[in-house]
Amino acid sequence: MNILIIGCGNILKGDDGFGPKVIEYLEENFQPSESVQIIDAGLSCGEWLRPMIIDDERPDWVIIIDTMDLNEQPGKIKVIKADEIPRIPQQISSHFFPDRKIIDPLLKTGMRMTFIACQFKQIPDGLTTELSAEVKNAIPSAARIIAELTGLGRKMH
Repeated sequence: MNILIIGCGNILKGDDGFGPKVIEYLEENFQPSESVQIIDAGLSCGEWLRPMIIDDERPDWVIIIDTMDLNEQPGKIKVIKADEIPRIPQQISSHFFPDRKIIDPLLKTGMRMTFIACQFKQIPDGLTTELSAEVKNAIPSAARIIAELTGLGRKMH
């Protein structure tokens, strides 16, 4: 099974940088696998996924790491299947993810899609690379969940 793990988010907007930080943690602490590709998509999650709607070759399973408003305590991690993602009536831009205009056609291809979502504390108006303590502390937990789901092994340091 081919698996693509995508970290989404803006590293200059505090807790929104969670996805890229989890990707960094995975790369530093877990063994790569031939069947698992890990990508920091930054603000381009939709741009990575959209071509897969029509491509003949696509991963069997995409795991997307991002912050979401889960109505939970900051730092809470949830594993959410794509068909459980709420429908948002209007998408302003492809940077606002998850976008049902991308998810629904991908699911019709038979692709499996899972979100590793973290409740953010706040997304600042200004620029900062600092995550809140709650979200920063959730990074290892998110990485362990992903490793368990995909079979990634820990690196020996």
